[in-house]
Amino acid sequence: MQKSMNFPDIYNELVSVHELIAQRPNFSSMMIANMAMVEKDFLSSVASSILTLGGVHAPIIQTMDLYDDPNPVFRAETLLLNNRRIPGSGSSFVQGEPDPVFHKLDEMISDSELPRWSIVIKDITSLLEPKALYPNAATYTAVVCLMNNIPKDIAIGTVLSSRLGQWEQIYLENYNPMLP
Repeated sequence: MQKSMNFPDIYNELVSVHELIAQRPNFSSMMIANMAMVEKDFLSSVASSILTLGGVHAPIIQTMDLYDDPNPVFRAETLLLNNRRIPGSGSSFVQGEPDPVFHKLDEMISDSELPRWSIVIKDITSLLEPKALYPNAATYTAVVCLMNNIPKDIAIGTVLSSRLGQWEQIYLENYNPMLP
């Protein structure tokens, strides 16, 4: 299936953001570093990092399911009432305020021909205001993939292709084989 790029500028900004946040000490990037330190090959290191994705770290499919729901705000309210996590919300890097790395992307989504996505992001963020949780990379990845008709089953490919170059660099910085 071919990707339909309805909003290529927004998609390209998402790729740039993922390249930037791959440099942060997030779980998948730390896995690359750790695997390199124990002298695993790059392919094994990438495979290990891929296995960290989904669930709590980079829940792209879960976030796409939420935002693609006929009533995503109601679904988010229901999750909150049941003390469940809202996929795509919260950050371990920026606490209590929106992560500035997403500012341009957020503006681009707001200014797009499909303001529905911006409204849903704002409405879900409003629900989480008492907890001071804000959209993270999973939200923006999910929304940009939905805007570009990228199926949820392959949307994680956006994360992987965007981060792979940075993972190579992290691997090289941490690989120091022992002499025989």
